[in-house]
Amino acid sequence: MRELHELLRHYAGSEQRYKDFVQSMRNSTLTAFYTPPAIVRALAEALRDAGVVPRRLLDPSAGAGIFPSSFRETADGEVEILSFEKDLLTGQVLSALAREREQVVIDGFQTIESAYDSYFDVVTSNIPFGDTRIFDASFRKSDDPVRGQALKAVHNYFFIKGLDTLREGGILAFVTSAGVMDAPGNEPVRRYLMEHARLVSAVRLPNNLFTEYAGTEVASDLVVLQKQSEKRKLTPDEQRFVNSSEIGNGIYLNDYHRDFKHAIHTTFSHEKGLYGQSALVLHYDGGPERIAERLRGILANDFAARLDTERYTQYLRPLHIPQAQTVPPIARRQNRVAAPQPMLTPEQASVAPTPEVPAPAASLFGSAAAVPIARRPLGQRRAGRRTDTTSISDLFTQGNLFAQPAEAADAPAAVATPASENKDPRPFTGTMLPHYKEWSLVLFEGQVGRLVGLTRQGCTFHPEELGTLSRYRAERYIPLRDTYQLLYRLEMQNEIEYKGLRRKLNGCYENFTALLGDLNKKENAAFILNDPGGREVLGLERFVEGRKQLSDIFRRPVSFDPYELKHVDTAAEALAASLNKFGRVEFPYMELLASRSRQELTDELGARIFYNPMVKGYEIRERLAAGNVVAKAEWIEDYLKENPDDDASRRSLALLREAAPKRIEFEELDFNLGERWIPTDIYEGFCEHFFQVPVSVSYSAKMDAFGIENHGYSPLISQKYVVKGDFEVYDGMDLLHHAMLNTLPNINKDGGKDEHGKTIRIPDFEARQKADTLITEIRQAFVEWLHAQPDDFKERLTDLYNRKFNCYVRPRYDGSHQQFPGLDLRGLGIDDLYPSQKDAIWMIKQNGGGICDHEVLRP
Repeated sequence: MRELHELLRHYAGSEQRYKDFVQSMRNSTLTAFYTPPAIVRALAEALRDAGVVPRRLLDPSAGAGIFPSSFRETADGEVEILSFEKDLLTGQVLSALAREREQVVIDGFQTIESAYDSYFDVVTSNIPFGDTRIFDASFRKSDDPVRGQALKAVHNYFFIKGLDTLREGGILAFVTSAGVMDAPGNEPVRRYLMEHARLVSAVRLPNNLFTEYAGTEVASDLVVLQKQSEKRKLTPDEQRFVNSSEIGNGIYLNDYHRDFKHAIHTTFSHEKGLYGQSALVLHYDGGPERIAERLRGILANDFAARLDTERYTQYLRPLHIPQAQTVPPIARRQNRVAAPQPMLTPEQASVAPTPEVPAPAASLFGSAAAVPIARRPLGQRRAGRRTDTTSISDLFTQGNLFAQPAEAADAPAAVATPASENKDPRPFTGTMLPHYKEWSLVLFEGQVGRLVGLTRQGCTFHPEELGTLSRYRAERYIPLRDTYQLLYRLEMQNEIEYKGLRRKLNGCYENFTALLGDLNKKENAAFILNDPGGREVLGLERFVEGRKQLSDIFRRPVSFDPYELKHVDTAAEALAASLNKFGRVEFPYMELLASRSRQELTDELGARIFYNPMVKGYEIRERLAAGNVVAKAEWIEDYLKENPDDDASRRSLALLREAAPKRIEFEELDFNLGERWIPTDIYEGFCEHFFQVPVSVSYSAKMDAFGIENHGYSPLISQKYVVKGDFEVYDGMDLLHHAMLNTLPNINKDGGKDEHGKTIRIPDFEARQKADTLITEIRQAFVEWLHAQPDDFKERLTDLYNRKFNCYVRPRYDGSHQQFPGLDLRGLGIDDLYPSQKDAIWMIKQNGGGICDHEVLRP
């Protein structure tokens, strides 16, 4: 593992890129199970034998590329393939292996453009599963509740979105979690699928299918559908596919699988599933090859019975690239993120020389997004393996925007490209910078215009008719925006300071403001806000009490800390750096800083960090031994019963027991009748003892109210503990209720008649005094009754109090390890922050916010 991290860091090109790779791998580990190639080959060959040979194929979750490669091998001609892979590292490898007519998009499936709706012949993949929410603006805006539901679970989203991208008669074939078919909550999604597609096949795969390739057992299905939008009714099999019902032990099974005719298995049993719930587990004796043979037979029968080959062929179209406008092939751009170009140095980004970029095979780990490169479109055939190259100046220019002699790099040059006479919309063949959006302002062929119909394949340039002053604004605003975006992106991705680009940014800003005034001047702001990226540019300056303040990016990098530690000598320094950067113990970061393994760091830090099995990670001593230490200790005690060999957790348990507050004994406690923490059964026991009759007591925490009711007659309730007024009578139950709430009844007496003949109520102080005496007697009797109880009763009450109230340890916040690189101590006239200030900042960072109102203590 350490060697893997070292290789990634070495080839990533920047610290940020390395972190992106690691985080991406972590994010995909829980939902990524790679399909055995034999299974995919069986699917592709069965479709081929049934007459389905795709010309356009989409894999929305490509992984290792098993599905595209299998279908490519079975095709009798060229296949246009679009693959999506969200994991950065897997996507880079897949891109490097991509062939002609293949695009690899290293991003989520939800980023696919609407130009691909009703486009593909076959959509196939092993899709991710889980409750991961998806953001898709078109789904959120839809009035269809099923689309809204699909956004809450990634597997449901893939089915419906995949169906959207499929043309009429096309085939959708997904390997997916069995929950898609079995879960009762997914019935609306299954009904939607059956109302918009034919059920061709649904095969329950054995749980041990992924054992060899993913090291896990999971229930899954292969679902094959054929798009049929105008469908009117469901077949009996399709109705069974929609429904699922319980088969016992809380296990739900899709009705389509109730006869097990479409389930590949030799044995089945009821066991614990992946997440501990009861599950139906199927096993098949034999490896993936034998499972694939069985699958091929089931698919052949289903395809012969249900696949409408004529419908598939009827809507088959010749190969072409989808586009929002009519764009000549030479203008289309491929967004294949294959082997990115080498990282630009600060010198390359700020001067005019135009060396050629090396061929794509040079590196797997460069910063693709930082260097957008025009490539050969999908539809263009190539004779050999030659790769187009482009000059560095072309990477950052629109009409020679940044191409200047090195000695003139401090000030941007005027746009030199002659203005075109063409006023008609036309394909945009300039460099497509990453921050361009729909309706972005650009300079193209000497004209100011906007980009319309923006897709991965290209867009259209619409010239704008502007007045003289507006044109001046555009010609100075666009270089300012592009330079800012380029500077920020390069520094964020490569974690290198680009001083030349920063000088250009300052020059562009001065060039704009010298002629047109501040960016936020009313007329300028109104113009800039017409550009999709304008609001971000307006943030480059702000006004505080009438004084202009420029963004920090004009002076220094803002996307990374140029002074961040790269190496430390001790584990203690690595821990301090980790806490300063992340606020927690981050071992991968510490391992790289200190050049030590996790075990070496743990041993060296000793009592500074402890393993917390509740969060499955290490925490500093001060954090673990704070808060409700009693509850933490009890949780770890239960955990150790099932994991007796976890010495690290046993060590943490000892720390928590040591940190627990000193026990408060029964004799030290001060009890009061009506305290909410005391169980109601104790109150019932006292009431029965005191009134000599059963009494039920209930408590509503929501209303903070007691309910009291006696069951039987008692002279103590109706005679001894009774207070009578002229208007009310309060018996023992009424007085008990007031005693538990520590209140007095409002007793009044007759004060005669007023001038209108109405009775005057006046306080009856004598009756109130009597009620107070009786209530005090009841409350005192409760305390005496508690002290008269046996030792085991007292022990129970004492334990309850200590567990509920005497269990918290106040955190100790030590912020001495923190650094504040952007803080101008000299400008504040101080040598350093007070320790109390650092501690308060550390408290806020640990708690995710807070309010500080304390006296600053001088050292």
